[in-house]
Amino acid sequence: MNHSSLPPRNTRRNGLPPSIPPRSQRRRARSSSGLALPGDSTAPKELHTHQGKAQQRSGTESMQTTPRHPGMPSTPQFPPPRDRVSQPAGTARSAPPSAVNTPPISRPPSRKERSQQLEADSRTQHSFHDEQHKESKKRVSKTWLALREVIMVFVVALAISALIKAFLIQAFIIPSQSMEDTLQVNDRVLVSKLVPSMRQINRGDIIVFEDAHNWLQTPPDHSPFSYIKEALIALGLRPDDSENHLIKRVIGLPGDHVQCCDGDGSIVVNGVSVKEPYIKPGVAPSEIPFDVYLPADKLWVMGDNRANSGDSRYHLDDSDKGFVDVNDVTGRAFVIMWPFSRWETLSNTDAFAAVPASP
Repeated sequence: MNHSSLPPRNTRRNGLPPSIPPRSQRRRARSSSGLALPGDSTAPKELHTHQGKAQQRSGTESMQTTPRHPGMPSTPQFPPPRDRVSQPAGTARSAPPSAVNTPPISRPPSRKERSQQLEADSRTQHSFHDEQHKESKKRVSKTWLALREVIMVFVVALAISALIKAFLIQAFIIPSQSMEDTLQVNDRVLVSKLVPSMRQINRGDIIVFEDAHNWLQTPPDHSPFSYIKEALIALGLRPDDSENHLIKRVIGLPGDHVQCCDGDGSIVVNGVSVKEPYIKPGVAPSEIPFDVYLPADKLWVMGDNRANSGDSRYHLDDSDKGFVDVNDVTGRAFVIMWPFSRWETLSNTDAFAAVPASP
């Protein structure tokens, strides 16, 4: 190798040509002269600041001294920096794609997590069933409260009806033709039970009394329906069909002298003939002669349809002599309540107004 062709050793220092001084010398020269090259981090910050301000002043002065073209605007236009993007005021900067929340990678749950989830589902299901059970209990309780109120109202109504029937008023059905034309078959009448306990019986009253001496000769009924019927009658929910009761008109009171008949065929009470307007037309007052004195607490009764009435006249030969005990009287009929077309009050008659009191 020819060493003579190579440059001297000092000329190849740091790989630079001989005309360029080494880096250390350049740094010393810059520091001593106060100048700094771009990109040199060792230069003082004050130097860069002064250089920037000087460049701005020189640029402004150059712009002011430069003559303007006639078509150019008076104010210089500077293009916006290329490295900045203008955004509307009040808008937030969008995050870089790396900052966006990405969904985590799904993985199959572990056995412990599955058991915990199953327990949570079971508790939720049990709580749901408990809520349903509570709601159903509330509905049942409300239904039971409403039903209980209805039952209480019904029981109170039954009690009131039973009390009214026992002490005040009772309904009866007319079963026969013995009281025509005043009462027809299947008429419903209301009977006041204040008679004779609180109000005395008068001649001409229409009374209902028990068949204590079997005038009706009705065989006893022991069927199951008869017990239900008696219970309904006792509660006042069904009118009495008069199977064990009779309805007649009072002709003689205790102590009266009643006989049949005078020369006109009329009934005579205490020596006074009685004209009876309530007798069914075309029927005689009585075709059976009788002459009786009533003992104490006994009544003489007859039907308005004298030709078809099994009253006191037909039981003269019985042990009771055809008399009705005052204690067997249920009450006095005072109104026809059914049917509505026959609604009528059963007031007392004036036929016995002239009859004197019993001797």
